[in-house]
Amino acid sequence: MKHRAICLSVFLYVLAWPSLSSAQQAPSLSITGGMPQPLEAPNLVVTRTLLLRPDPADQQPGFDRLYPAANQWTKGDAAPIFLRMNWEAGSRIQSLQELRRDIDLDTPLEQLDLDRIDRSFAINLKEMRRAAYRERANWQYPFREGPVIEVLLPDVQESRYYSHALLVKARSHLARGETVQAEELICMTTGLARHIAETPFVVSRLVALSQSKLALDVFEELLQIPSAGNYYWDLSSLPRPLVDFRTAIQFERAWIWRGVPELEAIERLETKSQWENAALALYRLLELPAPGAPESEVVIRDWVKVSRKRLPGRLESIAPELAQAVPSMSDAEVAVRYWMIRHQEEERLTANWAMLEPWEAIERWEEEARKQKERTDDELPVQKVLGKPRHALMAGSRLDQQVAMLRGVEAIRDHLAIHGVLPDSLENLRLPVPSDPLTAKPFVYQVEPSGKEATLSSPVVELVQYDGDSRKTRFGRKYLLKIAP
Repeated sequence: MKHRAICLSVFLYVLAWPSLSSAQQAPSLSITGGMPQPLEAPNLVVTRTLLLRPDPADQQPGFDRLYPAANQWTKGDAAPIFLRMNWEAGSRIQSLQELRRDIDLDTPLEQLDLDRIDRSFAINLKEMRRAAYRERANWQYPFREGPVIEVLLPDVQESRYYSHALLVKARSHLARGETVQAEELICMTTGLARHIAETPFVVSRLVALSQSKLALDVFEELLQIPSAGNYYWDLSSLPRPLVDFRTAIQFERAWIWRGVPELEAIERLETKSQWENAALALYRLLELPAPGAPESEVVIRDWVKVSRKRLPGRLESIAPELAQAVPSMSDAEVAVRYWMIRHQEEERLTANWAMLEPWEAIERWEEEARKQKERTDDELPVQKVLGKPRHALMAGSRLDQQVAMLRGVEAIRDHLAIHGVLPDSLENLRLPVPSDPLTAKPFVYQVEPSGKEATLSSPVVELVQYDGDSRKTRFGRKYLLKIAP
């Protein structure tokens, strides 16, 4: 699987994370409030029901129940262990693929086919734990041996089958009331995600983020099991951010042209054939069919027309002598030169904001999105590369938001254990509740008049689409908290 080939599919997978709107809320299960259900974008406001059982928070931080604690990492490389697990059992991946096909993570606990899960679980847990607790994973991707954009990432794809199987197995333990065994599998899943995220591709970190997100969804069921403890300090000791996208965005900005000789240094191109080769390389990167294909002819013709009209103005301030030579340039040279300039202009406007805190970047992105349609309305090749830094940072911040809100849930459970009632406000809690990592605003907490239910919600963020559409994507999270019978 190529790096660029899975970017779109994984991004859509992340956008379609299991979620649940207030209008589509599933009936509460007898054991827990249930797993989230699919909800199509652009409404990404998630509503979950959690059944609260009182339990005080132990004051000892740094537990190792949700994430491999750094003080328990062992020296060595996790990648060979993970890869050897595949080599030693050729049918393993097929078995895990079938398990992923047949058993969804949103299947109610009471409806899980426990015998089927036990028969199909083809993971050597001893080896998986060794890999999860190694200090690092060096996947040996050939960054300097060819086009970075064409690096194959089969390990990333296979890791999704492993993480799904681990979480399915964890849920089977929850169905049996076995919280300790479920904790260990959740911990292995987040450990696997940590290693997948060590590759500095945005797409790898999106997969790691999705694995971590699904692990947290299973954790939400775990904390509702009668035998579960309080996980406030486990959540508090998780890395922040849980998946770092800024370094991946920086890496891709620096390396996007590495290994593509036709585009690495266009100032060295001289002949018409060299420029034509560069144009073909550009069309491949943009996933446009080669010139001559009916579906690409219109796009390429329009792009050349726009480039000839606008390139002189762009070159006036940076290379006046080239601006005068535009009429004599080939279509390929004009198309490549203008795209490189426009890509750098737009990429700076989107990627630079990703280096800010989420709440700072959102304000800038909102403003840029309103202007983007006018700038790129007739520049489809430029539109194809916009938005990824924003989507990545938003996805990562939503994950951190879930962690922060779950800390609040556990602080409420701690209060319930001590006082026997839900708190009137978050200020009355013994343990602090962090602000929303996405907005830097406090979470909103409200108690129902009955005193038996409450809501914990984040401020809703609305962002204009980057495709020129006037629609907005809504981001947010809300927990419906009910005292368990």
